[in-house]
Amino acid sequence: MTAENDTRVAGSDVDAQTRLRQVFTECLVDEDGAPPADPASCRRGETSGWDSVTHLQLVARIEECFGVELDLDDIVDLETYADGVTILRKLGVEV
Repeated sequence: MTAENDTRVAGSDVDAQTRLRQVFTECLVDEDGAPPADPASCRRGETSGWDSVTHLQLVARIEECFGVELDLDDIVDLETYADGVTILRKLGVEV
């Protein structure tokens, strides 16, 4: 990920749903480096590139981008984009 991507994702001019989609797109690339066609349809265990290491990278990027800290239950429960939205709302982020 480049510094340009960090600025774009963390920028306040982008709404939270868009930022979350960008985080999923940047983290969940397949073995050829291609991002998912639709981040909202990604599912852990089914999406190419979403392995245990990538899962932790996704969690770290969500925490960094939104200034939150996911607890162990949130980390385990994060299996889809929709789960990410639910978790962020629970943590007070307007998504």
